[in-house]
Amino acid sequence: MKSNRLMSGALCLLGVLLVVFLATHFLGGQRPYAGVINLPGTIQAENYDNGGEGVAYHDSTSGNAWGQHRSDNVDVDTGPGVAEYHIGNMATGEWLEYTVNVATVGQYDLVMRVCSDNPSGRFHVESNGVNVTGTQSVPNTGGWTNYTNLKVSRINLDAGHQILRVYAEFGNWNFDSLTVVSHKP
Repeated sequence: MKSNRLMSGALCLLGVLLVVFLATHFLGGQRPYAGVINLPGTIQAENYDNGGEGVAYHDSTSGNAWGQHRSDNVDVDTGPGVAEYHIGNMATGEWLEYTVNVATVGQYDLVMRVCSDNPSGRFHVESNGVNVTGTQSVPNTGGWTNYTNLKVSRINLDAGHQILRVYAEFGNWNFDSLTVVSHKP
C-alpha cells in the first residue's frame, strides 16, 4: 500500500516535470521578435528573437545595462551613429538569434555594422547551427560610436526559414545591424 502511494507520487512528480519542460521548450520557446525577417534585407541587432536566455540569446550579465528597448538581459543602448538602437559591448561567448526567411538558395554577402575602440573583437555568423562566415575580426574603429561596415562575401544560404546566430568569439564591440544582399560577381 505504501509503495503504491510512493509510486503514484513519483509518477505525479514526473508528470509535472514533463509539463514544465514541454511548456518551457515548445509553448514558450523561441519566436521572432517582430515577425520573420525576410532576406535579402537588414536585421536590426536589437530585434533578436524572443525566448530568453539560452534559447534566443546568451548574455553574460544580468539585466539590460542601459535599459533601452527591451526588458531582458541583452544590453541594448542608443547613441550616435545608429538609427535607433544597438547592442552595446558584446562580450566573449554572447550570441543573438534571428528567425529569417531566405528568398532563394544562393550566395550572399553579409555586411555587419560594428564599432569598437580596441582591435581584438571577433565574431562569426551561423545558419541553423553551421558557421557560414568563419572567424571575422572587428577592427578598432576609433570609438564606441564610430561604426564601420564589415563585408563577408559569398556566403551560401539555403532558401526558406532558418535561424541566424551572431556569435561573439571575442567581445568588447558594439553591433548595430546585419545586412544580407545577393552576391554580385
